[in-house]
Amino acid sequence: MKTVIRFSEKVWSRIRDHHIQPGKRCETLSYVFARTTKAYDSTTILVAHDAPVLLLDEDCFEKRSASSVHLKKAVLDQILFQFAGTDFNTLINIHDHWFDSENTAFSRIDDTDDQRFDQYLRDHFEPMLREQSSFSVDRPIFNVSMVICDGGASARLVNTCKSDFFQPLDIQVIGDQFHCFPVSAGWSSADDTPEWLNRHRDFIEPKQQHWLGLSEVLLVGAGGLGAILAESLARLGIGALIIVDPDLLDDSNLNRFQGGCPSDVGQQKVRILARRLKAMFPELKLSIHALPVQDEVLEDIFSRADFLIGGLDDDVTRYYLNAASVQYMLPYFDGGVSVETRPMVDFRSRLSVVLPGTSACLQCSGVDVLDWAAIDEAYAHPATRSIKQSAGYVVDRPEIAAPSVYGLNMACSAALMQEFTNYLCGWRPVTTNSLTEWRTNRHDRADRETYPSWPSEDCPNCGFRSGLGGEECLPRPLPQSELAPSIEHFLNNF
Repeated sequence: MKTVIRFSEKVWSRIRDHHIQPGKRCETLSYVFARTTKAYDSTTILVAHDAPVLLLDEDCFEKRSASSVHLKKAVLDQILFQFAGTDFNTLINIHDHWFDSENTAFSRIDDTDDQRFDQYLRDHFEPMLREQSSFSVDRPIFNVSMVICDGGASARLVNTCKSDFFQPLDIQVIGDQFHCFPVSAGWSSADDTPEWLNRHRDFIEPKQQHWLGLSEVLLVGAGGLGAILAESLARLGIGALIIVDPDLLDDSNLNRFQGGCPSDVGQQKVRILARRLKAMFPELKLSIHALPVQDEVLEDIFSRADFLIGGLDDDVTRYYLNAASVQYMLPYFDGGVSVETRPMVDFRSRLSVVLPGTSACLQCSGVDVLDWAAIDEAYAHPATRSIKQSAGYVVDRPEIAAPSVYGLNMACSAALMQEFTNYLCGWRPVTTNSLTEWRTNRHDRADRETYPSWPSEDCPNCGFRSGLGGEECLPRPLPQSELAPSIEHFLNNF
């Protein structure tokens, strides 16, 4: 079972600044409201950039010392009353071990305090939610305890109704650089980098390489770009890959599908790719899905993943992944390529990065990335779509076999992988958007330092979906069977 708590850096920084202060000699408390999504093999707790954060002052405590803290009952009641009036299902209580420097762990006193508080939640607070349905939403409560020190943190789910009271959580912080505090049992200071990755040692720290080995990447697209990205991720040392692509390999794909053979034609791309990857990397954990990523049965995969990478040429799916990135707080790296033939041949590649809660998404970045006509065609209600088409706002376009070339896919993949590794290692500010054009030797790059775009409150994605997880359905294109009935049919049945 994978268990993780994912913080927006904005919230994480506020918590750290409150708990870790120079000259501090007493513990303190804070509370955060969050959302938990449970899937069949994962539990993900999401703390969005706009999550409520309660930083408690000195007058909130009945007693404080160097190693313990006790809250006034009236203050606790007010916190629970405020929580009850929301639709959040997760209450996080945070205290500090200011005396620890690098790593910290829960003490026996913490164990006792956490069990006592959880019993109060189960015996009194949850029954109150059921009884006061007119005031609050009846829902199961997830109780999270966390301890923070100057150089690390530990977190766990607490539930005294289960035989195992405590369930450790990996901590992830999504910001300008990725930070992770894995469950302490999974990491030692010794360099455990596998020998086949030893050429990484000069630029990837052992702790970062260790985390790569624990990470799970969701790769959408297993075509010309996706096949190169999949192998690149495996060679970087990623521990697990989820690959999604519904397509079969055909003859026209062989000029760019890495490792593809004529004998593979007619087979599912994800299966061809999986065979190759397992032969090269036997220890790589692979999960493949020969379905459109928008299929409802696949929504749980977003709660399993740590990162989202898109290697596709479909803006309708790109729009969906952009929403999933923000909703599940997944750092999203998206690559795209095109070969222009008129008026002259040109090779173009593009990279976009979404850091939920920190950077703008593809909808509010101010950079024209998405084909909104195609998205409107796929997502609009049939009646609306039909009216727009009749008015000339949406033009039907036949499928065009776009020109493609292997070298361009390799260049785009290389740029994406360098930026993905940069995000983990923090060598320079992360690229948010870049465009390369071969003919004019143009290379435009915006990063978090030169163009620090932020999530917009008015964005229908960042302003609504941030950190919702499984509590809200992702936006799915309408089935092909529902596409655009005639305007006469609509008007006759209005």
